[in-house]
Parts: sequence; structure tokens; C-alpha cells
Amino acid sequence: MKFFFLRSLRVRLLLLVLVAVIPALGAIAYTASEQKKIAVAEIQRNVLRLVEFSTHEEEQVLQGTRQILIVLAYYARKADKNPSDCNAFCADILKQFKRYANIGVVKPSGDVFCSAIPLQEPTNAADHGSSALWQAAILPSVIIKSAGSPENRCWC
Repeated sequence: MKFFFLRSLRVRLLLLVLVAVIPALGAIAYTASEQKKIAVAEIQRNVLRLVEFSTHEEEQVLQGTRQILIVLAYYARKADKNPSDCNAFCADILKQFKRYANIGVVKPSGDVFCSAIPLQEPTNAADHGSSALWQAAILPSVIIKSAGSPENRCWC
């Protein structure tokens, strides 16, 4: 009398199906969980590779920028009296390296000596000292000193 509901054939068949299906559902759930772990690990590996690639690429860009600035600084030292030649030189560099917005040289007084993009009026970097955009443009710069001449600051 305790298991009266088990006397029905329908109930017994349903229990038999459940006993057969429940382990399969458990295996499916376990497999899905493992596949999710594998997918997450693969995504993490891909993201790490992308970050490493981006870091390497950024290092190359910075090294290239340093080299351009050093060449520009040495050229500016030699063209100290002729800003039009320096403007043309900066413009040629800018044509080759389209990643930069402008390339130029700033004198120790803050006056912009030359610029790849022609300036509408004389500009002084000291006037823009509080501007975050100007500081971001000038800070990654190279300062070259030579004996007997003041330092020039070149920027990209």
C-alpha cells in the first residue's frame, strides 16, 4: 500500500525513462560546463596575445618617434638660421609618417621655430603651458644641446 502509485504501468515507464535520461542530462551539463571553461581559457590566451602584440607595436612606434625626433633635432641645429628649410624638412617627414598630426621645433624661448603645418601667426609654446593638449604634444619630445648654441625642443 505504501507504493500504490508504482502499480501503474504509465508511472513505471515514466520512471524508467527518467532513470535513463537523467544521467545523459548530467553528462550534457558537465560537457557544456567544460566547454565553457575551455572557451574562456582560449579567449584569455587570445586577449593576452593581443595585448603583447599591441605592447610590442607601441614600443616600435615610440622607438621610431625617438629616432625621428633625434634626426629632426640635429637637422634643426644645423638649420638654426633658416626656418623655411626646417619647415620643408618637417613637412617631408610628416608626409612619410602620417600617424603624426604635426612635427616641429620649439626654441628655448618657447617660440615655434619651424612646423610641418604652416602656422597662421607666430606661436609661443609658453603661451600654451597650461593646455593639456599642448602639453601632450610637447612632452614626448627630444631636447638636443650643442656646444655654443641653445637647446631646441622637437616634437611629433
